[in-house]
Amino acid sequence: VKFFGEVSPDEVPQYMNSADILFAQIGQNFSSAIPTKIFEYISAGRKILLGLPEGPAKEIFKNFYGVEIFHTGQFSEMESAAQSTDLSSTPIREEPAFSIDRNSFFRYLFC
Repeated sequence: VKFFGEVSPDEVPQYMNSADILFAQIGQNFSSAIPTKIFEYISAGRKILLGLPEGPAKEIFKNFYGVEIFHTGQFSEMESAAQSTDLSSTPIREEPAFSIDRNSFFRYLFC
């Protein structure tokens, strides 16, 4: 596991596309949230480890291939989900679904 700290928005796609696995977690207080970050992760074609409370995000993302979900804050579940993720195999997609900068991505989604 490598932590890079803060990176500029323009560098994010480069890091996502080179990662073996991507991680996100939504706290219990945000159970109705559906973060766009997770859609970006899916488009990168990498395996994803998600900590999600019960709610719409869990219902949506459980249907995607390559996404392992655990209950928010449950370390043992996170550990099991991480162990069940086969990092020895190739990424879900070798090339990202798209290659545009973050601002263009959001303009594409919301315009």
